[in-house]
Amino acid sequence: MSKYKVGMFGGAFDPLHKGYLHVIERARAVCENLYLVLFYSRCRDRIPVELRYRWLRGTLEDMGSRASVILLEDGLKTKNSSWEEWEIGRDYVMKQIGAPVDVVFAGSDYLGANIYERLYSCPVEYVGREETDNISSTAIQKFPLGTGWNAIAPRFREWYRKRVLIAGVESTGKTTLTEFLAKHYKTRRQLELGREICESCYGETRMLPADYIKILHRHAAAEELMFERAEGKVVFTDTDAIATLWFAKLAPFFDKEIKTIERLAWATIYANKYDLILFLEPTVPFVQDGWRKEISKRERMANSEKLKQMYLDGYKGICPIVFIDEVSYKDRERAALCQVEKLLGSGSL
Repeated sequence: MSKYKVGMFGGAFDPLHKGYLHVIERARAVCENLYLVLFYSRCRDRIPVELRYRWLRGTLEDMGSRASVILLEDGLKTKNSSWEEWEIGRDYVMKQIGAPVDVVFAGSDYLGANIYERLYSCPVEYVGREETDNISSTAIQKFPLGTGWNAIAPRFREWYRKRVLIAGVESTGKTTLTEFLAKHYKTRRQLELGREICESCYGETRMLPADYIKILHRHAAAEELMFERAEGKVVFTDTDAIATLWFAKLAPFFDKEIKTIERLAWATIYANKYDLILFLEPTVPFVQDGWRKEISKRERMANSEKLKQMYLDGYKGICPIVFIDEVSYKDRERAALCQVEKLLGSGSL
């Protein structure tokens, strides 16, 4: 039999971390019914409440917990509340629970203030920082990809995870570099799907406008699924919608058909949230794989400049682009690692 019938624990869970999880585990061990109150304010929160609610519920399911989640909007710009606001929140919580609260769980920073004792007229169990390895949301926010990463609840890590795009014209080592980076960081990657569809059409000269639309749809869906399933701090993508649009514009399609592809491509581009783009210059030897069109070195450089301009125009003010022009694959790997490390920050791995 549980020590308490109804228990309550409130927090912003911005993000949910191991300290919070310790309190939840402790509370659910002694409470028949546990209610988690998720405080939120549109003008204060870092992670949108919709995501925090979703990930909190998912984490509870992962834990096998039947705890209920109550959303409480305070609308404050800071966490400082007046006593009247505390009472309004208390009344709302009590209405949602529909029963007296037998115990409240709180951090030791509330110890001595008697706020919860006065509000709920019940015992309050305080959890000290020493019990949760001194973990706090404030500390995590300073170095989320460094010292704070392992403390963040797995589902909440998605908010901090970085996306890196590898771009460039054909035969610049995009796939090789993508595979190398994913292996180095022990993470997931999304390879180019255009090649697979092109081969199924027996070459790009046999492709229809619908095939390019298929590439855009499938690649975007696969990339998003890859990101959601990842566990690492960063993921890598080989090629994006701009490259698909580039190849479509080289095909002998009617203007109306190109416009259709273009609208979908730009919608996909603006929906992507890359944190870094590594554009590979054509300074390594061209490698014929049986599908690539043989072109002169001058034409290859000209194509690269045109594609580069599309990236500069498309991601202007949205995402930084770094140009990798080393002439050996090993040097490219080192240059790429340097840029990714800068993105992740000091002490990231």
